[in-house]
Amino acid sequence: MLVIYPLYAIAEKDPEVSLRWVLKNDTKHIQASLTGGEDIIETCVNNGLELRLKYEIKVCVRRVGWFNKCEEPVLATRTLDYDPIGERYRAKQDIRGDKKDPEESTISSQETAISFVRIANKIPMNILVDNQRADYLRARVLGECRGSGTRTLERLSSFLSFGIITTPGFETNWTNFEIDGIN
Repeated sequence: MLVIYPLYAIAEKDPEVSLRWVLKNDTKHIQASLTGGEDIIETCVNNGLELRLKYEIKVCVRRVGWFNKCEEPVLATRTLDYDPIGERYRAKQDIRGDKKDPEESTISSQETAISFVRIANKIPMNILVDNQRADYLRARVLGECRGSGTRTLERLSSFLSFGIITTPGFETNWTNFEIDGIN
């Protein structure tokens, strides 16, 4: 007897990124969040690998008769790793360009730690839109598991094994978010 399962029933939903505006103390911030990708995230955390999520957000301007122009992306990085001795998770967050040191915190629950890395909040709007015209934002998330080795050794292992040895990871599609009355 042959049993065939439809692919859509087996496949997990592709990871997606979403943005929302947050107004706090008369300052506009952006909060980026990730949905989906549970299998890769749990694989990283359960196998003792460092989980790194990079939220890339860029400002774009529409141009008539030509390609739209987008600035260099702002990078908000969230990392999570497990400390087996202290039996706690170490979570770090950093926003490139905000002129602040990375924030580090210790979390005891795996669920709370995973929820922490799924949301990149407090991304100041002035880092993205600095007195310039902006029509929309583009955002995506890059997720990767990192072992104790260097990135060069991981790539070399993948190359020499013809792609058989790889570290889990994902990349969401670029998603556009309209800006209405921000500037």
